[in-house]
Amino acid sequence: DAADILGIREDASVRAIKMAYRKLAIKWHPDKNPGDEDATAMFQMIGNAYETL
Repeated sequence: DAADILGIREDASVRAIKMAYRKLAIKWHPDKNPGDEDATAMFQMIGNAYETL
């Protein structure tokens, strides 16, 4: 689920959600991983998880 993707608890605060999203988004951003389709897919999953929460 969305919390698992971001590596946070279901009852995480808004601040914790944002921090987890930013950390993972930086790590998996396509510009940081050019040509890596897995990184692009992960970046999209992270974005979707953040929007869900």
